[in-house]
Amino acid sequence: MSPARSHAWLLSYELSMIEQATVGSATVLAQVHDTQGDERAIRARVSEAEAVLTLVHRRLHDLGRVLRGELDPWLLAAPHNAVDASAGRANHGEDVVFTPKVAAHAKRSARRPRP
Repeated sequence: MSPARSHAWLLSYELSMIEQATVGSATVLAQVHDTQGDERAIRARVSEAEAVLTLVHRRLHDLGRVLRGELDPWLLAAPHNAVDASAGRANHGEDVVFTPKVAAHAKRSARRPRP
C-alpha cells in the first residue's frame, strides 16, 4: 500500500524497520571477523555498516522531530510503515497512528528540493 493512498502510518512498523536495519548492520560487521587479510573487503563491509547506521540515525532524528511536533508526520510515510487510513481509526492496541497535519495540496510544497 502506498503512503500516498493511506495517509497514515504506524509507529510499530517504523520501529520494526529501524530494528531490522540495525540488526543488518551488526550482521555486516560480524562478517568482518570472517574476512581475513582482505583489507579492501573489510573496508567495504565497515562502509556498508556505517551507511546503514547513518540512515538509521537520520530516521530516528526525524522521528523525534515528528514526536515533538516539529515535522509533519506525512514526510516519514513510506510503504514499510503504511496502514489503511480507515484502519488508522481502528484500535491498534498500544500502537501510535500518525496522520498528516496539512492538507493534501500543501504536502507537495512541504518537501524540500534536493540539491
